[in-house]
Amino acid sequence: MARIQVSFKNNDKELKLYDEVMRAYDKSAFVKGCIQFYLDNKDMKLQTKEEGRSETNDIDNVDWEF
Repeated sequence: MARIQVSFKNNDKELKLYDEVMRAYDKSAFVKGCIQFYLDNKDMKLQTKEEGRSETNDIDNVDWEF
């Protein structure tokens, strides 16, 4: 079985991510679901209703540490 160790920095943004994972009953399934959602949606454009503008998803700029 392949494993990935993930480290979370001690800041508000990453501690929120950590807390979400820790609340999940099946942590492995939760993380796999998040990764699958990212892969399925990383190329989508976001459309805001207020201004009618579209933006690309900037999630690729996240500093992933594995």
